[in-house]
Parts: sequence; structure tokens; C-alpha cells
Amino acid sequence: MKNINTKGIQKYIEEAKDNPELFKRKMQVQVKWEMDENLPQMYSEMEIPSGTKVVVKCDSAPFMGGKGIAPNPLQYCLFGMASCFLATFATVAHERGLNIKSLSITAENIVNLKRPFGISDEPVVEKIKMTINVESENKPEDIESAKKIAMERCPAVWCITNPIPLEVVIK
Repeated sequence: MKNINTKGIQKYIEEAKDNPELFKRKMQVQVKWEMDENLPQMYSEMEIPSGTKVVVKCDSAPFMGGKGIAPNPLQYCLFGMASCFLATFATVAHERGLNIKSLSITAENIVNLKRPFGISDEPVVEKIKMTINVESENKPEDIESAKKIAMERCPAVWCITNPIPLEVVIK
């Protein structure tokens, strides 16, 4: 599998085995509301591990009060989940020695907007579907096995399929 930093993974695992607290990583994103009406509604300046800062912009669709000039929050949610799963799948495929020539994923859902508009208590999303496109000469059962392991290991899949306490604090 190409584009996986195996040495970085191995080094991290070895260090964390000696200090298990290293396996726990704090993730934090600060999102700011943009007051300039010509710009997307929200943005976040995130520092990535290389030290570079990346600005991510977000805007609701017009029917949700935005201008639709940047990806919306649920698109980012799907992107985060799909990219986390794809990275996990690629890592598992690499570990298992699978020969992957190309790999992509599509994540989709149907959003019921009745709850956000205060019209009903119906679920906002009833299902998320991810479709992995794998080009490989490996046997289908080997690809399926990698998918199963990735489903068990992926942090985003775990977050989506398990209840997580949510705390909202106002300062």
C-alpha cells in the first residue's frame, strides 16, 4: 500500500507500549462564527502535526440560513468519517500485505430536516452508507476481511456506532 508512514506507526506503537498514556490523544477544534456576511458562516484555524496552520471554512446551505459557499457541517462530518475509515482500511490492507492499486470511498446519508427546524422529533439521519472502491488483484474475501477489521478498529466508526457522552459548556 502506498502513502502510509509505516515507520511512524511502528515508532509510535513502540513508544506507547512503554507509556500507555501516549495512546490517548487529545483532539480539539475551535470553530468561530464569521460576522462578515460576505464570507462563509464559520471557520477554524487548525494546526496540523507538521506545524502548518490550515484554515477550514464552513457554510450552511441557503435553506439552512447560509449562502452555500463552502462545505456544510454534515459534509465535513461525512468527510471526517469516510477519510478516517479509508485511512484505517488502507492501514489494515498494508498490514495484511494486500496489493491495492487504487482506493476511494463515498459516504452518503439522507438528512431529515424536520428536527433541526423544530417540526418533529424524527431522527435527523437514519443510516450512513459508505461504498469503498477497491482496485486489487487480491481475492474478494481478503478485501472483505480487511473491511471487517477496519470496521472494528476505525475511531470514526466507533464514534458513530456507540453512544458518547456530550457536554456543552457556556463561557
